[in-house]
Amino acid sequence: MFPHTCADRDRIIDDRLHNALDAMPHSFKIPIEINQKRVDDEAGFRDLSLRYTLKDAPAGQPVTRGRLIAEPVIDLNDYSFEAGIDWIAVQVSLVSWTSWRELRTIIKPAVQCAGKGGVFVFGPKWEENYSGTDFIIRMNDPTQERIHKMLLALWSKLQAPRTFMPKHRVVGLEVFVDVYPKKRDDDTPRDLWARRAVMSDVLRKHVILDGEWLKHEDFGEKDDWPRFVETLQKPGMTKAEKKTQKLIRPKPGTPPDLSKKMDEIRWWARDVKQHSAVPLSATMYIGGKSRTLMIRLQDKVQDQRKGETAIDLEPSQRRSRIEIQMKNSEELNILGGLKIERVEDLRTFEFKKLRKAFFGFQLPTMERAATGAPKEEEVEVMKRSGSLGLDLYQRGHWDHAKITGASARREGGPRRLGRRGYSCMWSSLNKKV
Repeated sequence: MFPHTCADRDRIIDDRLHNALDAMPHSFKIPIEINQKRVDDEAGFRDLSLRYTLKDAPAGQPVTRGRLIAEPVIDLNDYSFEAGIDWIAVQVSLVSWTSWRELRTIIKPAVQCAGKGGVFVFGPKWEENYSGTDFIIRMNDPTQERIHKMLLALWSKLQAPRTFMPKHRVVGLEVFVDVYPKKRDDDTPRDLWARRAVMSDVLRKHVILDGEWLKHEDFGEKDDWPRFVETLQKPGMTKAEKKTQKLIRPKPGTPPDLSKKMDEIRWWARDVKQHSAVPLSATMYIGGKSRTLMIRLQDKVQDQRKGETAIDLEPSQRRSRIEIQMKNSEELNILGGLKIERVEDLRTFEFKKLRKAFFGFQLPTMERAATGAPKEEEVEVMKRSGSLGLDLYQRGHWDHAKITGASARREGGPRRLGRRGYSCMWSSLNKKV
């Protein structure tokens, strides 16, 4: 029987491809975990997996020579990528003592706009309910016009305007990248759901933070380790419950003395059992909310994610989302380093610089066993915590071998691990984000 539609034909081809991949001797698949039903039509969508092919890794560098590279089966042309600014925070200095409430009363009428977010007023160190002369004003869904109106309203009420755009400094910024599955002719809701779910899991499984940032104090405390938060609505509960779990779980008690000679997260990452898989319904975080840098990845099917107040998005608006939050601190002017000091600087800023500066997506390589297949332990880590967890696992074993005097380097292998570790950059995806 011939397929009736293009979508039917594509699904038959996809099924044949997946069956062929499953039959390959050196391929594997990672089930997409769904612990919590968030929207009604999600209940019937199960048994979905990321499928991987394995081939010889590039031999040009000693670090990947003789290894296998794992690449997910996904057509990036099936998706559209859209970027924007979620919120911006500017710091202003006033000539007289003022309360946050008075400031907000002045700003709110000037910036109100249907469908746009509100404004929030903080002290110079993000204090709430603050009174003084220095303030941080955060605006959701900012535009050049709304920010301009806000600053002019402030200066017209609190001091005579001296310049067309009053003095201010950008001290906080959150940008996002939304990834939507493109709709084909005769797509079913399941087709769109499946492609979105695959992309959401791909982003989590292949995101990697720049190695230099992993050494930064923003990621040195356990509370700042890569983690995920899931909102659970249990039967009989009137209020949703949030559960936080680390991607790499430290064991209880005092770590062994030997672990003090290496990064603690790498110490625990050496044990496959300490790695966790991120469910589709959870939001993944890298970095602390109050820190200079935080990256958030989520499968966005709802707005205002606060349990019972969450609003289901229309199927066409559901997407995979990456958010990068940056806040200046006394120790680090992270935005100044990117040459973002004033609102006008955003007009000419190339936002791809953010991705290059802080994070990227990479394809992991795995050690080849005697059978020619990848080592089972590395495949299992990849299934659980993805490329980020596998990078920590591999670096942990490298560090441990050096500390204990064991050989961390096989013949012809690298003398040290660079910023990419054993991985290769996923150029095609990095160009899209």
